[in-house]
Order: sequence, then C-alpha cells, then structure tokens
Amino acid sequence: MPTLYGPVAHDLTLDLSLAFVYDEDHAKNIPADYDPVVMTDGDVILADMVEQEIILALPIVAYHEESGCNPTAVKYASSTDDAPDDEKPNPFSILAQLKAK
Repeated sequence: MPTLYGPVAHDLTLDLSLAFVYDEDHAKNIPADYDPVVMTDGDVILADMVEQEIILALPIVAYHEESGCNPTAVKYASSTDDAPDDEKPNPFSILAQLKAK
C-alpha cells in the first residue's frame, strides 16, 4: 500500500510586537499594540519563545492543496459510502423480519 503521509509546505506569517517588562505593573503601561513579556527570573530564552510562537501559528490540521494530492492516496482515502441513504440497506431490517415471526 502506498504511503499516504508526507511533508506539507506551509507559509507562516507572524505579526509579533513584544515588549519585555519586569513586572505586571510595567505591563499595564505599554501601548496596546504590544504583547507584554514579563521577565520574572530576568532571563528570557528567545529560541523557546520563537518556537512557541511558530507552534501557535501553525494550522491545527496539516493539509495541502487538492491539486497536490497523490492520485493513489486519493483512491484509498476517498469514501465508498457516497450513496444516498435510500440506496443503503437498513442494518435493522433483520430485526423487523424477526419481529414479524
């Protein structure tokens, strides 16, 4: 069976304006356009902060354009239950037959 999973390219756009402050009182005084970052220990690990912002900017579900689908994957992923409800057999029809006896 072919692999249905693979990497998906996704462009991220982050609009981030941060203000580093020492406590909550200073955070109240910054303009509303900025997100306050309270430095409780005095240290901010920038790499961790950037990683968290990237994770928050990612879509919840990885997806790709339909035109980029692998035809084999589409074959296996497409539903076979596309028939209208009136054409589907009723799974409880046997119970109706037993009740009639």
